[in-house]
Amino acid sequence: MKRFVIVALVTLSGCATSQEVWGGRTQTREVQGVQAAAVRYFADNYDPADYLGEPQALCLVLGRPEWSLDRDALQRSARTDEMNPTPAFLSSLKNVRPRVVPIADCVWGEDLSEILKDSGERAIALGVSHPRWVTPNLARFTVSLRENPRKRFGFQCSASREPEGWRVRQCI
Repeated sequence: MKRFVIVALVTLSGCATSQEVWGGRTQTREVQGVQAAAVRYFADNYDPADYLGEPQALCLVLGRPEWSLDRDALQRSARTDEMNPTPAFLSSLKNVRPRVVPIADCVWGEDLSEILKDSGERAIALGVSHPRWVTPNLARFTVSLRENPRKRFGFQCSASREPEGWRVRQCI
């Protein structure tokens, strides 16, 4: 009987510490896949305001499960380095146009529009929340977008896993 109890405890402790996995992929990789799909979707489909000029960058902040960092960062003019996506995540988006930069690289200009801190060029702040899993192949998330105080939007989105990766299905 002792032997059975020890085997059961070892098995249970192993299960309690193992990371959730979807088809061999870790949760972190899945979260990054959804968030990257969201950035690409908005870079391709969002029509920025002409009167503000052509945006030169998307200033990105990613939500984390424990806080709503994505929305908080868009509501503040000064952003800290802790709000930045990882360099590895940003490098996965190097082909996206306008270019994707960390949120800490952006500030509010004199007219409260988003601008790049170092050059003063026009930018758009984009916040993507941590996804909520409906199934292992379907995620829901929110996106916050800010050009200036009058041009700010919130979207409820969903993404599904396709054979080639995550794809945004809908944003309303």
